[in-house]
Amino acid sequence: MVFLRLKIPNHRSLEFLIYNLFLAHIPLIISTYIRFYSIHKKGKILNWILGFVWLIFFPNAPYILTDGLHVLDEDSSYLIIDGIIWVYIMLMAFWIAILSIGDIELIIQEKNTHSTIVHLYIISIILISAYGIYLGRDLRLNSWDLILKPYLLVQNIYQTFANSSPGFFNWTAVFFYASIIYVGYLVSKAFNRSKFRLNGSSNDSARQQE
Repeated sequence: MVFLRLKIPNHRSLEFLIYNLFLAHIPLIISTYIRFYSIHKKGKILNWILGFVWLIFFPNAPYILTDGLHVLDEDSSYLIIDGIIWVYIMLMAFWIAILSIGDIELIIQEKNTHSTIVHLYIISIILISAYGIYLGRDLRLNSWDLILKPYLLVQNIYQTFANSSPGFFNWTAVFFYASIIYVGYLVSKAFNRSKFRLNGSSNDSARQQE
């Protein structure tokens, strides 16, 4: 759909959505690896490193939510087509984010069985990720800057908390991003619970028939 969009008159490029969707897959790949392979090994240091890398790249998944600011341009003659493309890719990326959080939740549960503590971990991760989205959307930073421009990244993070730059830290934006991710996380958990109940009911019915 994105490449066909290039053939439509005005030749508007939405290729950045494909790149952002690629970045959205990185945290899911990492969380899947930790959950099904690395967590069963004794190398705790590797798990912590992978967990840190996951946290750095995770904001890229829900970040596509904000790409609508670029895609939904009122001057575009093909606003509906552009909107459909963005919504389709955005839903893919957002679902990838929820799946990845689910992996991390299961990993934390293996280390700590107390549901309240696990939930606090998830809330903290979501808040940190929302802040990462803010850094990317408002301050135009990205995950690669941790390697390519670490000094610039640290400087901008310091300035957001010190309110010493024009684009100072906006709590409203962070909590808005966090709320969207958190609601998606809760809906996913509710869906999984209802699916489990339906499966359990069907199994009970089958046993009764036997």
